[in-house]
Amino acid sequence: GLVTNEWAEFDFGWEIDLVSAAVWQYNQTQQQDLSLGLILLNRGVKRMTIYTAGNSKSYTEYGSVQLAKALGTAAEPAQLVRLNATGVRYVKFAINSNWGDSNMVGLSEVRFLYIKHAGTLIRML
Repeated sequence: GLVTNEWAEFDFGWEIDLVSAAVWQYNQTQQQDLSLGLILLNRGVKRMTIYTAGNSKSYTEYGSVQLAKALGTAAEPAQLVRLNATGVRYVKFAINSNWGDSNMVGLSEVRFLYIKHAGTLIRML
């Protein structure tokens, strides 16, 4: 479904060199009455545009990505999104569409893999 003006912004507090983002899709399957509702998986992000910015918070478009729909299992895998970008403090995910829900869109978790400036150590945020 088409969603408008939905976004998520991440602030690392300082500039880093990004490698990738591990994204866990929206994976809720239990409805309010505790019944199984696989239709809730339609709330997951389908397409999003990624923007990056340094300390100035002047965003530039990095690119777009399509995420797979969640499976609804407890072992939902992360989807790796390559983000080869240097000097990044802010990342914004601008949501373009979800998997069909007309009221909600979301993700479960996002972690960023980056290179520490002092060396080659790779860490997760």
